[in-house]
Amino acid sequence: MDKFGVSDEFVHELSMVIEDFPIKSYLNKQCRSNLNKQVKITTTPSLAPGAQDSFKLLLAEKVKDMVSVLKSCYSFS
Repeated sequence: MDKFGVSDEFVHELSMVIEDFPIKSYLNKQCRSNLNKQVKITTTPSLAPGAQDSFKLLLAEKVKDMVSVLKSCYSFS
């Protein structure tokens, strides 16, 4: 629901009114919280608006993923 800028309160109200509403507000909050724990985003340096992600951490994570896939595919020890 973040894509549309809808608040948690709005999602909760919809889930209370519509019986088979596919998104439950507590699951929405839990999912967002889990995603936020996985990503460390910091503000950009200086006064420029925006955010940045650590390239070094992203690269290290991708390399770990690739090594894991290769190990499983080729049974390296």
